Amino acid sequence: MIVPAQSLPDRSTFLENLHNFSLGATCVLLLVAALFFLRFYRKSGDRLFIFFAAAFGILGVNRFFFLVIDAPDEARTILYIVRLLAFLLILFAIIDKNRGPRTPSSGLPAVPPSVMPPPPPLSVPGGDSPPRAP
Repeated sequence: MIVPAQSLPDRSTFLENLHNFSLGATCVLLLVAALFFLRFYRKSGDRLFIFFAAAFGILGVNRFFFLVIDAPDEARTILYIVRLLAFLLILFAIIDKNRGPRTPSSGLPAVPPSVMPPPPPLSVPGGDSPPRAP
């Protein structure tokens, strides 16, 4: 069946709809990535994952606002600043992770010594055991 040319949407409408669809898809995927990083943080307790979860959540919400705000490019400047802050948060997380362990100001080690008792000494045959009777 041949569709008349008058009933087809024009190219600009198609591209605008495709752009909106891609913004919505990236918004959802960024928020899903944030949830994964949040789960990794809950399992490991590593601060890197909470920073990544926050950054990806900010980027996902940022994409949502790009989708719903229909404003001229000059008015969208704040959205680009928020995106920059999310990327700076990722950069901070990487730098924070690579700084090494932090020590408290009291001079104590960052990780307390183990409270487990030392393992028993290994017995070597013929070493510390009493002599056998023939």
